[in-house]
Amino acid sequence: MDNDQTDFELGQAYYLENNYSKAAQIWAELADQGDINSLFHLSLLYERGQGVPENKKTDTNEFENFINHSRLSVRAKKILLQNIPGYDELARLKIDQVLTFRNCFIKIGKEIMDFVDSFLSDEILSKHSPLNHDPLNATFISGPDRKISQNLGQAPTEDTLKLFPLFSGRPVAHIGAESVPDHYLPKTPLSDILLSNRTRKVLPSGYRTIGELLLCPFPLLLRQRNLGRKCLWEIHQAVHDCILKPDANILGTEHYESFEKLVEGFICSVVPKKQHVDIVLQMLFQFDGGKKPTLMEVGKIHGLSNERIRQIVSKNVRRLKTPKNCDRIKRFWAETENVINSYDGTVELNQLSMEIRDRFLWTSPLNPSALKTLLEMYPGVRLEIFRESWIVFSRMPDTLRYKEDHHEKGKAEISFRCVAGSGDHGSYRLDTGGHH
Repeated sequence: MDNDQTDFELGQAYYLENNYSKAAQIWAELADQGDINSLFHLSLLYERGQGVPENKKTDTNEFENFINHSRLSVRAKKILLQNIPGYDELARLKIDQVLTFRNCFIKIGKEIMDFVDSFLSDEILSKHSPLNHDPLNATFISGPDRKISQNLGQAPTEDTLKLFPLFSGRPVAHIGAESVPDHYLPKTPLSDILLSNRTRKVLPSGYRTIGELLLCPFPLLLRQRNLGRKCLWEIHQAVHDCILKPDANILGTEHYESFEKLVEGFICSVVPKKQHVDIVLQMLFQFDGGKKPTLMEVGKIHGLSNERIRQIVSKNVRRLKTPKNCDRIKRFWAETENVINSYDGTVELNQLSMEIRDRFLWTSPLNPSALKTLLEMYPGVRLEIFRESWIVFSRMPDTLRYKEDHHEKGKAEISFRCVAGSGDHGSYRLDTGGHH
């Protein structure tokens, strides 16, 4: 065994000197004697075409024999043979990828990675294999890695986007999420892109940004339970639109002719079904100041139950609140923040509605109740009620200035300015329920 180990190290020395044919010859002799470590490295040489005839290919049964003669458990062998086609793929294997394999639990995943690591600990694989993550070492960069590396500096296009594993299905070994340029929006949280609740639930929890998702081969996603082709198409479309069409869904000037047109255009651009658009408008927005209808009244109009109406409204309000969708009316939010900041970060709702109407030159009055409903969908402001009047606060620091009020029964006095016309409308008291 000691002699075999010495011969194996001799093969290593030849390999490091780029004498691949001599290394292959030594490892082939050891592999014939049953040395599994030599067999593994010899097979890598064949897959890479180093020191072996170019027209000679690795026998498809050789990798299967290698796995079957290893000391892995029966389940671990079966998982590897079902998911890993060859030695190079085995050498690139990572624990997060292993755990996505069907019927592979943490214990089996650790067993597989311990088995792989036993072959990856030598100098050859640490310095001269495709596992070397140095993107400058082009000799060891595979085809998909090289194509992406060559196009990373260019502006995103349909063709360059299809090179990423999420669209091509081919894994890469040399590019991490931190290496993806900013014009691909790699740091954008997945919570900011438009996905259905079902797709969000079945997405692996390890993927939190667009950059991480771009480098995930789509066959790995399809191995997730309940993640099918429809969910994959939704993911592809959402990532594609986020990167290549960041401003495609922003509402144009034609939607700013009136507040009603703005709200209707906003909801129609987010809510997919016409009936759901009508339900959301009827339940949430009373532009004429009329009485808000009940679930039963709206349900009778559309032939749906009270609970179904509630579900439709709740689901689509969550859609409207996502940052990506809120940006569809970014011009409106910008003007709203400008008005609030012109009043030192605090303004009455009625005053805000008049100021916004004047800024957009709307002829019809703006219903404060409808404006309040829209503002509740935007994270940039906050609404509180004081003495039956709604107050809109900017979420800037120190907007609220607290003053101690002798700690009387847990009440706090909140000072703010509500400038309506010329004067300061004084101080209001807010019952905080025993909390300052």
